[in-house]
Amino acid sequence: MTGPVIFFAWAVAVIIMFVLFFKYGRTKKVKIPRVEPLSAPKPNDRIIVVKNITADDLVLGLKGFVTQYEEDISLSAIKASQLSEKDFAVTFPYGIVFELFCYAINYLDSVFVELPGSSVRGWTTLMPYELKLSEGATPQRIMVYVSESDLEGDNVYLVTEENIGYKHGFAWRADCYLLPSADRNYITPPDLGINLHYVAMENQD
Repeated sequence: MTGPVIFFAWAVAVIIMFVLFFKYGRTKKVKIPRVEPLSAPKPNDRIIVVKNITADDLVLGLKGFVTQYEEDISLSAIKASQLSEKDFAVTFPYGIVFELFCYAINYLDSVFVELPGSSVRGWTTLMPYELKLSEGATPQRIMVYVSESDLEGDNVYLVTEENIGYKHGFAWRADCYLLPSADRNYITPPDLGINLHYVAMENQD
């Protein structure tokens, strides 16, 4: 009788251990939302200018971007204003991280590249903690775009005010490469002024 009793006690102990492990021992994965609740605006100079498209095209493009990166940004965190009949500025009053800003430029360029005469460019002040372009780097004003010569698709190109060019990839741990020469010169972004005509986005399909 001793053998069966010992086996039964051992089996019960194993079952109890499994129950306790699955109830308390496993680390629960908590999903941390990357879209912060909209609160006070965060002053920033990040701007994307899209030229030679319609307002409807822009809205569809931005909605597509938000759908693809819905864990990172919401449509209500984006503002689009009309610069001229077919030119628009996209701004981020609540802020946007640099990588996502680059994704937006790459995405919008891929959407509008087939439209004749269209162009997508972005501007920002790049902080060294976001992407260090050189040793001892200080905040640098840059223009961000997708080069016509790029065949990979998952890159953006950066050019500083001194017309120093870089290629920045999106792959995991991708580096930012100094180019022999920039294939575009830095140009100054448009002045948005204060009397902006905003494009309605929330109610458009």
